[in-house]
Amino acid sequence: MVWASDLDDDNPWWDDPGSIERDKYILAWELSRVRRLPAVLDDLALDRDAVYTLRGARQIGKTTAAKLLVRRLLADGIRPHNILFYSCDIAGDSRGLYEIIRAYLRHRDRARAERTFILLDEVSGVGKWQLAIKRLWDMGSLRNCTIVATGSRTVGPAHSAARLPGRRGGLDEAMDKIMRPLSFFEYVASVDGNLAKKIRPAAEGGGGRDGALDAVFSGSIPAMLRSLSAELPALNGHLDDYVLSGGIPLVVEKRRGRNAIPEETYAAYLDLVLDDIASSGRKHEVVKGISAALTGSIGRPVSWTSLSKKTGLPGAASAMEYVSLLEEILVVSIMYQYNAGSKSTMPRSGKKIHFADPFYFHTLHGWAVRTEAYYASQKFLGDEKNLGHMVEGVVAGHLIRAAFRRSPKKPWFRYSNYLAYWRYGPEREVDFVYSDGHVEIPIEVKFGRSTTKRDLDGIIAFKKKKDRREKRHCPYQGRPCIRARVPKGSCVPLPAAGLGGPPSPPGCASARVWRPASAARACPAC
Repeated sequence: MVWASDLDDDNPWWDDPGSIERDKYILAWELSRVRRLPAVLDDLALDRDAVYTLRGARQIGKTTAAKLLVRRLLADGIRPHNILFYSCDIAGDSRGLYEIIRAYLRHRDRARAERTFILLDEVSGVGKWQLAIKRLWDMGSLRNCTIVATGSRTVGPAHSAARLPGRRGGLDEAMDKIMRPLSFFEYVASVDGNLAKKIRPAAEGGGGRDGALDAVFSGSIPAMLRSLSAELPALNGHLDDYVLSGGIPLVVEKRRGRNAIPEETYAAYLDLVLDDIASSGRKHEVVKGISAALTGSIGRPVSWTSLSKKTGLPGAASAMEYVSLLEEILVVSIMYQYNAGSKSTMPRSGKKIHFADPFYFHTLHGWAVRTEAYYASQKFLGDEKNLGHMVEGVVAGHLIRAAFRRSPKKPWFRYSNYLAYWRYGPEREVDFVYSDGHVEIPIEVKFGRSTTKRDLDGIIAFKKKKDRREKRHCPYQGRPCIRARVPKGSCVPLPAAGLGGPPSPPGCASARVWRPASAARACPAC
């Protein structure tokens, strides 16, 4: 039997509302030089009956976000006894979680006529946790309650919550929130406050970054982005740091304090990843082989069959299961090949595996090569080709964020429905194709001291294939229909790609976004 008094230790604000300021997570956040106010908290409709999930990779700050939410609720005047925080690591199973929540709901000091907030931390550790919520919801016990459940795996909170049809509040929004590592903009804001003040007006004005992206997609550079030209040297320096430390707040904090990342930081994160792997019944030894194969083929398409051969797995299905698990715990993203004819992806073709954060890559790479991870990361990034592949992964992560913001169907968002890569033959490739059913934008990332015309071969090949497809379906084929051979486009500096920026000069890292040119005589369909 679970009594409400057993929850006192997790909820000291019931007796002393000011105790939240002495909470270890709040104190650590206040003392940190990399303080992040999770924007995802602003997306919660806290005045509605709803069941939200908040998921993210380990050490991303989910528990801190939950404690910051408690502090915000208390500051807004919510009765302390109407806020429950519970760490689910000792709940055991769904029955135990059900008893805990039920005991709390019967708490004599809870104001039943006022809204109640239930925060369940690391609920993914509770098997079939959704059964407890389903039972309480069906009983009517969760009326006038808002629930936020955090977890590190999609197969935990998100997939389990999908088994709560009609019991999540019915809001027309994404109920499954994701906490990702710091974006490059957030990273700059965390480590260089003065620079952040200079670039914030450009990043947020004129429609913000999405408005700038729309303009770049249409082939123009807004004047507001050109204002960042003077800040490019500083942004380039921060980009060099970002691809080394990544955007995990704790890691960024440690590197700022020591100008290096301690080996125990990599080891601690690796242990957490392996814990998630073990909880799914997978073997650590195989994960090490998969890590070696993925980090060794960064930037290149791989097949499940080739991965299975490199790791000794019995077949392609086994390799897919392991990589999919890394995707589920938000360590990697999987980009499928794009079929320009059907405007869809080809799951059977080669995949490009991008790491969700540079730190994730360096952790698994250091483990795979059996070298001190910080030294291995510096050595790896010392090769300009490797550095380019790492930056491509950074762009992938930021495009996933942008695709979500632009998606009109956020409750059903899946990044693979919007982003892919394109390949034609052994040498023609486009790093990303953004397609949402209305626009089809090829995006090429180049990182180096100079670019040449050959760098556009993939873009040009993609446009030729696209033009042939459009001509085949053109109802005006009896009339001349001329398209320009070489597409016009827009080029923005990579450090400013998420912020906007002026055309990149020779010698800078640039992300090129090309669009078809206006035809000399184009039919209405084209």
